[in-house]
Formats: sequence, C-alpha cells, structure tokens
Amino acid sequence: MNQSKSSFSKLLTALIILLLLLGIGGLGGGIVMLLEPSGALLNLTPDFLDPLPISNFILPGLFLTIVMGFFPFIIGDVIKSIAVAATAWVLTPKQAYHKEADRN
Repeated sequence: MNQSKSSFSKLLTALIILLLLLGIGGLGGGIVMLLEPSGALLNLTPDFLDPLPISNFILPGLFLTIVMGFFPFIIGDVIKSIAVAATAWVLTPKQAYHKEADRN
C-alpha cells in the first residue's frame, strides 16, 4: 500500500507541476498578446487571423490569459486542497484508542 501512495504522490506532484507550467505559459503569451495586439512581439503575422472574424490578437490574448493562464492555477490549487483533505481524512483515527470513549 505504501508503494501505491508513493506512486500517487508522484503523479499528483507531476500534475501540479504541469498545471503550473501551463499557467505560466498561458499568462505569458496572453499578456504579450494584450500588450501588443498586432502580434509583433511574438512574431505573429495577421495571416493567422484570416480564418477568424477578428482583426487583432486581443481576444486570443484574453483567452490565453484567462483560460490557459488563471484556470490551471485554480485547478492546481483545488487538486492540492483535495489531496491534503484526503490525506487528513485517511490519517484521522476512526475509532477511539485503547477503548477510550467520549464521556459527554
């Protein structure tokens, strides 16, 4: 059982690290697109926008900033909180020690 906990912990850590990297990339790209809507800072040409009904990179920048930037941080925090709560639940004794009982 200890081996499975260790594997789960490693997978959880890897997931949180990947979400952190995704969030950093989303925030970085989104903020740069919002700062320079023409896409010049990222060497993007307006040809990328031809199939879309938009003329600049403001909407893609907002999408990157909000969906790919902030959401991974929120999801990572929720996953971490659930893991901590689950660990506390597993470690909390379910029965009294040495036949102790509540004396109310």
